[in-house]
Amino acid sequence: MIYIILFLLITNYGLSIKNRDFTKIIKYNLSLKDQKTVNKINGFFGNIGPDIYNSNSSFYDLIGGNGNIQSIFFDKGKLTFVKHLIRTEKVLFEEKHGTVPNKHIFTIFSKLKIIPDISGLANTALLQIKNKLYALYERDKPYSININFNDKKINTINKINLNIEHFSAHSKFTDIIETIDCNLFSNSVSIYQLSPNFNIINTKKIKLSYLPFIHDFKTINNKTYFFDCPLILKFSKIFIDSLPIYLDKTGNTIINIYDRNEDKIYKYNTNENFYVFHFAKIIEDKNNIIIYASLYDEFNFNDINISGKYRKIIINKDNNKVFIEKNSILEKYSLDFPVQFDDKILFPNMKNNSFVICKDLKIIKEIKINELSICGEPVIYYIDKVPYILSFAFDKINSYLLIININNKKIIKIPLDIELTFGFHSIFIK
Repeated sequence: MIYIILFLLITNYGLSIKNRDFTKIIKYNLSLKDQKTVNKINGFFGNIGPDIYNSNSSFYDLIGGNGNIQSIFFDKGKLTFVKHLIRTEKVLFEEKHGTVPNKHIFTIFSKLKIIPDISGLANTALLQIKNKLYALYERDKPYSININFNDKKINTINKINLNIEHFSAHSKFTDIIETIDCNLFSNSVSIYQLSPNFNIINTKKIKLSYLPFIHDFKTINNKTYFFDCPLILKFSKIFIDSLPIYLDKTGNTIINIYDRNEDKIYKYNTNENFYVFHFAKIIEDKNNIIIYASLYDEFNFNDINISGKYRKIIINKDNNKVFIEKNSILEKYSLDFPVQFDDKILFPNMKNNSFVICKDLKIIKEIKINELSICGEPVIYYIDKVPYILSFAFDKINSYLLIININNKKIIKIPLDIELTFGFHSIFIK
């Protein structure tokens, strides 16, 4: 009976993997001065995201797209655009049996081993560990990706088998790997340290007050910071919404800091309710802990119109009180995907089509790109010690590669003559 239900729910056409991949040599004409700038960029600029072209009705629909890498290989002025659909278990299943609808009920079928892990989408971030690259997603394990600089190709190698169930999309690597695994059933999070070969070094399990949908975390001086946000499951909408999880406006967001040196957890009540996707910067001195992040006062997975507000959170270490500082000008923007460079933070401004550069809570520069929409996170690339923004962007007609001198705001705009899909996080590999 269950297979009949699956047959009725899954569409009757297979996903064409080959049609999703393509390689294109980008032909373009620039002034001699701009061409010299492009010639000095060498390496791989990759942006990962869901393989979706048009806006969706909900945030859950957007994050539920199959993982897709859009990239430019820079080679002494020669630009090669490569798009690669990551060969996850879900994608390989869909190629044979048809597209699986993006509904939370299908994750139950995955847990029962009736179908492959359809929550493994590999669409959120790219993590470089030494000379290897991995595509990440919140509720799955990493997929190993090969970047071939000589042939200008991208290939999915395999899914990495780990002794932990989930590998965070915002896992970090310095000399060791740091990741978190959220357990929705026990309302807890486990913080892991792993070797570069994914062997567990140590772990710490922490009980939370709310549903542990934790997207980002940050570790500084052996202290791991993350937010416990008041998310609740509305059972009344479980058969209505794609994912009936909402921000509870009666709850308070709690800041968790795990001090590994003391093996102690510090919790600070903000007395406000908000959700956080990404940390921007953390500073700790003798008296205060200061956290810069994009806060969402309204959030649920069924709404696409969400807006991040860049704010400063101050924890007084003497009395443990939390104060949130706002800039009235910044409150008018929608800022997230922070990129730190030097002592500044770069943001793509999703609403007003610009890049915003902040120092502390002050805007020190805004670079407007007029009618263009930004495709996910940019990267910073230095040319002759000058910081440049590399980013994909698009309008109603075409898509572009942007190369922007931050110092003088000079924009080099190269038409790609392709249609970009949505993008999340980016990486540059020299």
